[in-house]
Parts: sequence; C-alpha cells; structure tokens
Amino acid sequence: MRAKPLVVVTVASVLGACAVRGTLHTAADESKPHISWEIQQGIAADERFVCGTRRPEAKCVLAASREQRRTRAIVQVHLHAAKIATRYLGVIEVPFIKGATNRGIGEVSVDVRAGSNPVGTTVVGQIDVRPGDFDLAITLDAVQEGQSVSRIVERIPVTIQ
Repeated sequence: MRAKPLVVVTVASVLGACAVRGTLHTAADESKPHISWEIQQGIAADERFVCGTRRPEAKCVLAASREQRRTRAIVQVHLHAAKIATRYLGVIEVPFIKGATNRGIGEVSVDVRAGSNPVGTTVVGQIDVRPGDFDLAITLDAVQEGQSVSRIVERIPVTIQ
C-alpha cells in the first residue's frame, strides 16, 4: 500500500512580535489589516529560508522532490494586528505541494486582537516532483467591526526545478 502525502495546516500565535524568524511588518499603514509571508524548504529538521516579505528581492525557486530525497515546503503566512480587532478569512493555495487533491490548500479563519503579536498560519507538505512554474496564492478577507471588508490578495511566482 502506498503512503499518502501529508499536508499540514497549523495556526499559532507568533511570539516576540516581529523578532521571531524574521517576521516583518511591511504595510504602508500598520493600523490597517496586513500580512507577511515566507517560504522555507527542507528535509526533516533542516529547513532554510527561500523567499518572503523580509527579503523581497529573493526569487522563489525550490528543488523538486525526488523518490530518493523527499523535500518539503513550509509556507508561513503571518496575520498582523491592526488598530482594531480583525478576523482574517480565506485560503492559502500552494499548488506545488503534493496532497490528497494534488494541491495544498490551507483555510484561514483567525481572529487577531488589536495590538497583539502576529498570528501564523502554516501549510507544510512534500514538494511536487514535477518541475514548473506555479503561483502561491493568498486570498483573505479582513473583517473588522464597523468597517468595510478589506480584501488581501497576493500571488507569488514560484519555480520548481
């Protein structure tokens, strides 16, 4: 029987605000809902930063998995606090991760209190064996009481070699 690939989605409060693992505030207006993100690649506990908002000049290029060497991708999206409490709702689509539907999808439904540390959402899975160009797609609605809904859309080009 062949083992099925595992896609893991987690949500956790990021301790230490912006100092943790390079989490970076990048919004022009920190009082409004905003996110930061990063992609890491690794085997077992050996993970390395590939690209993200803390180094916007870095190209997102990952090595494809091979049967002898299964490489995983770790996609982290940090949901930042705004001036008032914010509920982030939406999806993170990671088409270069193998999963039950051949596409890693992380659903997001997270409340972030005003003034709190960023809350991290992580999608982890084995990188596909097919080389190619993909888009990491982050689509979130930021809902705040008494405010109109803010749509946050990020499309990040990712190359698998």
